[in-house]
Amino acid sequence: MSSYGPHPSLHRTTEPVDWGVWHWFICNGPHGERFTWHHDSDPRCTSDIQRLQRKMAEGEAGNPGFIEKALLIAREALSNEDPVIVLKGIQVLTAFGSENDLAALKPLISHADARVQKHSRAGLFERGIKLRRTKT
Repeated sequence: MSSYGPHPSLHRTTEPVDWGVWHWFICNGPHGERFTWHHDSDPRCTSDIQRLQRKMAEGEAGNPGFIEKALLIAREALSNEDPVIVLKGIQVLTAFGSENDLAALKPLISHADARVQKHSRAGLFERGIKLRRTKT
């Protein structure tokens, strides 16, 4: 167990795009439910999203194609049964995803798991996408 909580299972029923990137995604990449979205007022402090962006850029520098493979894995993760894997997908797509990737986060604001709802809203907010409030 890491300081970010237990890792989801590495087990897959299908072959991943890249085993190394899959391992990073599960074990060393985004922090899942322990991921924090806030930005500290101290400019010397970085948020988890900023750290994730930096780590992914470093991954790309050492392994060209890393970011695109991570995005493919993150897109697949959005439909996973394990909510923590879904959270990791949201975090990666927020860090480097396209407009289409961000559009894929919108349906997750009504996901059955409250953590997924919270992280999808936070990811969209982070990327400057405002959600209309529904009247109740």
